[in-house]
Amino acid sequence: MKKYWWAILLGTIAFAVFVALLVFLCARYTPSSNPHKEAKKPAKTLPGRKKRNPPQRSGHGQQGMEMEPRV
Repeated sequence: MKKYWWAILLGTIAFAVFVALLVFLCARYTPSSNPHKEAKKPAKTLPGRKKRNPPQRSGHGQQGMEMEPRV
């Protein structure tokens, strides 16, 4: 242990940086439910992801479920 004190210190610092980076990224990309937070700054989307439009649904609902019988 006394021989590799620097490895323990380096590992501890690396772990602290990892945790800080994780907290920063989660705070940046998670939308807030706080009503007092500025509405000007919405949560950012993850890099490389595009916004998808939801698929258009027809107004039929479950009525169009009539299927032909299999032969």
